[in-house]
Order: sequence, then C-alpha cells, then structure tokens
Amino acid sequence: ASGGLTPAQAATAGANGLFTSVAWRPLGVGGNPLFGGKGKEDKRAFEAYRLSAGLKGKFDVAGGIGWDAAVTYMDNTSDIATPDVLVGRLQLALRGLGGAGCTGATPGANGCLWFNPFSSGTAGNVVDGRPNPAYNAATANSREVLDYIFDEYAYKIRSQMFTADFVFNGDLPIDLGAGQFAWAAGAQYRWSGIERQNSDFTNIAVSPCADSSVNPTATCTAKNGPFSFFGALSDYDLDYGVIATFAELQMPFTDSLTGAFAIRYEDYGGNIGATTNPKVALKWQAADWLAFRASAGSTFRAPPQTQIANTATTTLAYTTAAGGYRAYDLYGNADLEPEKADTLNLGALFEFGDFQASIDYWRFAFKGPIDNESGADIVNAIFPNGAAGANNCANPAFAPLLARISFSGACSAPNINRVRLNYVNSPDIDTSGLDFAASYKARDVLGGAMNFGVDLTYVLEYVVSETTLEGIVVAREKDYAGTMDYLGYGSQPQWKATAFAEYARDAHNLRWTLRYLDDMVDTRGGSATFATNQSGRKIDAFVTSDVTYRVSLPWDTTLTAAVINLFDKDPPFARLDLSYDPFTANPLGRYYKLGVTKKF
Repeated sequence: ASGGLTPAQAATAGANGLFTSVAWRPLGVGGNPLFGGKGKEDKRAFEAYRLSAGLKGKFDVAGGIGWDAAVTYMDNTSDIATPDVLVGRLQLALRGLGGAGCTGATPGANGCLWFNPFSSGTAGNVVDGRPNPAYNAATANSREVLDYIFDEYAYKIRSQMFTADFVFNGDLPIDLGAGQFAWAAGAQYRWSGIERQNSDFTNIAVSPCADSSVNPTATCTAKNGPFSFFGALSDYDLDYGVIATFAELQMPFTDSLTGAFAIRYEDYGGNIGATTNPKVALKWQAADWLAFRASAGSTFRAPPQTQIANTATTTLAYTTAAGGYRAYDLYGNADLEPEKADTLNLGALFEFGDFQASIDYWRFAFKGPIDNESGADIVNAIFPNGAAGANNCANPAFAPLLARISFSGACSAPNINRVRLNYVNSPDIDTSGLDFAASYKARDVLGGAMNFGVDLTYVLEYVVSETTLEGIVVAREKDYAGTMDYLGYGSQPQWKATAFAEYARDAHNLRWTLRYLDDMVDTRGGSATFATNQSGRKIDAFVTSDVTYRVSLPWDTTLTAAVINLFDKDPPFARLDLSYDPFTANPLGRYYKLGVTKKF
C-alpha cells in the first residue's frame, strides 16, 4: 500500500492500541527530520518584571516606634510550545489519507499522503550511524506528511503578584533585670493572579477528543484531547487576595533565660479559609559552655490556585506493570484543603574556647500534606501481580479505581494508556531526626589559621499513614527512612553529612569539603520488581570531595577556583531512567569552576 497500512490493517492496529497508546512512537531510531531546529521544536520564552519600593522611619512617641512600609509588584509571562503527534491525523495518514491538501477518499491520490510506520522507511539509526539494509527510499515518510501529523501543544501563562507590607517595632516598658522586652507587629496584603490561554488543539473546550484534529465536532466520553502524549488543558483566569497580620515578642527574662513568642493570622477566603499559627521559643544559658534551646509551633500552607482549578498537566513515567512508559494526567481539586503541621525542636549548644558544637532533635507532624495521588499505587492496586496473574479488572469493589485508567483495548496491564491523578490532601506524615554540627578553629598554623567542621543529619523516621483511594487501601502505613520510592515519597537517605577543612592566611583561603550520602533501598513495586534481578535494589552510598581556592584581590574583587567531585566519582546505580537517582546524586563527574566577583 505504498508504504502505509490498508484500512483493514489500520483497523486491526487501532484495536490493539497502536495509535492511542503512549507505549508506541511513530518515529524511532530513525529520528525526526522536523526536530533539531528544522521546523518543529520545543519553544520556551519567559519574561519577568519586578518593581519594589519601600520607606522606613521612626515615630518619636513612647520611646520611639520604628516603621517600615514596602510594596512589590511582579509580572511573569511564559510562552510554551512542544511538538506532539495528533492522533486523528496519524490515523488518516496510516490509511493513506493524510496531508493538508488531501481531497477524496482514494489512499495516496489527490494530494493524500501515506505515513509508513515500518522500518522500511528508515535509512538508518541516527544514534549510532548504522544503516538499515531493509531501507526502501520509495517508502520513506515525506516531510509534508510529518508536518501534517505533528503540531504544537501550546499555551501561554501570565502570573502576577502584588504585596504591601507594613511593619512596626519598639520596646515595651517591661524590664525584669535583663533588658526591655521588644516587640514587632505588622500586616500584609497579598494578591496573586494566574491566567492560562491554550491553543485550539491544546484547549479541551475546543478539541476534547482523540480525533478532534480531523473532526472538530467530535464528541467523546474520555476527553483526553487530540495529542498522542499530552492531555488537553483548560483555559483559566484565577486570582485571590490574602490578608495577614502578625505580632512578635522578644522577652529577656533573666541574664540566662530568654524567650520569644510569635503569632500569625492569614485569611485566604473562599474554600481555603483562615488560620492562626503561633510559635514559642526558649533559650537557657545553663553555663558558660552550655546552653539549651527549644521551640514549638504550627505551620500552614494554602494550595496554589493551579492546584484547585479543574485543569490538568501530563507527565510521562515508567510503569512497571505495563513494562513501559505511560501518561499520567494530574488534575486540580476544588476541595483541596490547606496543609498543616506541628513542629518541635529541642537542642543543646556547647562552646569550649575555639570548639563549638550543637545537637538538635526535630519533629514535623504534617496533617493532610498537599500532594498528588500516586499513579503507581493505582496501577498496583488493579494489577497486584503485574502483567501476569490475577488482577482486579472485574472486581466491582475496584470499579471506581479502575475508572481512573484508560486502556487501549481490554483491561490489562500492557494496555494501560493513561492514568488520571488528582491533587489531594495526602496521608499524614510524621518525620523526626537529629542534627549535629561541630567546628574547631586552630590558630597560628603556618602563619594562618585552620578551621575544621562537620554537619550531619540522621533521620529517625519518615512515617506515612495508610493511603486510601476511592475506598480502597492502596498502601499500608510505612516508614520510608533509608528508602527510595521514586514515584511516591522520593529519596529519603537516613544519613547525610558534610565535613570540611579550611586553611586561611592573609588574602588566601583553601577549603576541602567531603560530602556523604547514605545508601538507600529501592522499595518501588515491592519484591516483584527485583524478583529475578537484584541489581539496583540497594543504592550505594555516595561520597564526593570538592576543593575550593579563594583569593581577595584589590578593588573589592574576589577570584574563586574550584574542583567539584575531585576524584571523579560516578553516582551509584539506581534502576531509573538515567541509571542514577537525580534527586540525591550528580552525574557530572569531575568538573571545574572559575568565578570573579566585584563589589561596587
């Protein structure tokens, strides 16, 4: 059929999900002649403006009250476009009816073009240069047909913010023998707005269906849009204003005991509502060499406007059960509630001459943290045994969860096409740990001074409560400390540490830094992921060294030279797209930095 599929072949391929599944790409190792600045390319254009002004002074009343007023306005715009395949146009081109000038119903005639999905139209592998012995130039895809099936997934976003702050400060007529109490109070008005305008093919109101690119009046139940990978988006124009007030009090009770109290009130209005968050802190200097400190409080984080709007963004992620990459559409949630947390810190500080150290215990208890649902949890709940064995496709209790998955054909793991996720108030998280820091200064060393120091963090726990989606328990309570759960709670090494040694003399400074990241266990997919191959189950510790030299030059100029990853250490292997964990490791190896700073 002149390099394309017959209508019967196209129908058969369509039934097997060839055209709608993100598991398939119409162009592979042969490359895309439209890319690389040759017609279709990613476009990213950004503009940002910021204007700020402030005044401050002092009222000559009650011993003097200081004041500070400031306003800030920011305006950011972005213009985004990414080429993607239009499913409806690809379908026609596979039948020989592609092309902007196609008239009639005869494949390959009257301006109608074929798209050849087979390797016979590929001259060779553009990655390694190998030629294709089965290549037939007569069946190669024309630039015209490629131009037809690819179009821009495009949108423009404008975000604005205006803030006005008013702060007052002064002293209270309270003195318990260690100095007057000090206070500060203020208010803030904050307005933010965000607007998105989509191209017609990107806009779900204009092009909701897979074949909207060839049938503008098409209707469909699954409104995933006309592109092969990217999901359709909604236009929006959102804004809200926030009113906040705060007060702080610094209280020197005695020469050895000081306290601080702060409280903040914010009102977001609408479904988000208002919040009041206090914080209290104490420090006791028990001896010249020993002090204790403690603080407790609460925090509040409101959901951004984009997370409560009924619109979606699409990402691509490897899906173990499906054996390949699948699309995940993440939608906003109008019922999203604020994230809250209770915080606690208890610590001690030590000082013996040139030696200083501190140790702190910290704990954060997050209530309803804002996050997106886990696509892996949804897929694993339906297909607990992966692609093989029993599944929950026909289990009525799992029907609401099953409705989140679109299939290209029957319900099976390989047929997963895309998965719908929502922003939610996810299960509570309790995390705690220890921070330790120490430093020592050695004076009169070769005419200069040496500094030594270490900072380390040990995570005692990172416990995530039981996760329930659509009435189904998809994950039991679990402690993620020391694990990597890439599609869920990220990388949580139990130990992190930095040590340094520094020599300074006159204008010269030489510093060596050692960084340590603890090993982790990959918990994705449970034991089934590593049933036949244990490689990557344990991600080894990562240790790197940096050396930095800095010299102060005349005219307030500083020259800095550094060697990063001095011993050229490779990141430990992880069973991920890039073969390492990008959140904790650096793949660059040894590299060099040179910088000059001039103060005016």
